[in-house]
Amino acid sequence: MKRPIKIRERPWLKPDVISYIDSLIGIDSEVLEAGAGGSTFWFAARVRRVISYENNRDWHETMNAKIIKDGFKNIELIFDKKYPKEGIKRPGESFDLIFIDGRGRVKTMKTVYQLLKPDGHLVLDDSTRRRYRSGINFLNGIGWKRVAEFSGDEGTLVWRKP
Repeated sequence: MKRPIKIRERPWLKPDVISYIDSLIGIDSEVLEAGAGGSTFWFAARVRRVISYENNRDWHETMNAKIIKDGFKNIELIFDKKYPKEGIKRPGESFDLIFIDGRGRVKTMKTVYQLLKPDGHLVLDDSTRRRYRSGINFLNGIGWKRVAEFSGDEGTLVWRKP
C-alpha cells in the first residue's frame, strides 16, 4: 500500500517570489500552469480559474484526488500524453498569468506565449538551469519585457507580454 503524500498548498518558491506573483493576480484572473503541485491550490485560492498540466500519471492521480476531496471547482487538471513533448496548445483561450514549473519548459515557453493576454505575465521557475536558455532567449527575442528576476536556489524570471 502506498503511503499518502502530503501536498504542500503553496508554491515551492521563495517568499519574495510568492509575494510578487500574488501582486500580479486577482480574483478574476485565469492562470495556466505547467507542472501541478502546491502552487495549483495556492492559485486556486486566489483566482477564478486554474488550468494545470501534469506529465506524471501517479502525481496527476494524487493531485486529482485532493482536488476532489477538498472540493476545488476552479481547477482543471490535465494529463496529456502530448505534454510536455509538444508543449501546451489551447486554441481560443488566453490567460492572465502562465506559470512554468514542469517538464518540457523550453517547448512549453515556445507554445504558451501565444496564450498570454496583453500585459499578462509569464513566470519561469528554475530559470538558471542551462537547458532553459533557448526558451529564455526566445522570449527575449520576441520583444517581451523581463520585469522581474529573482536569484537564489534555481532562480525565477518574470516577463510581461506587451
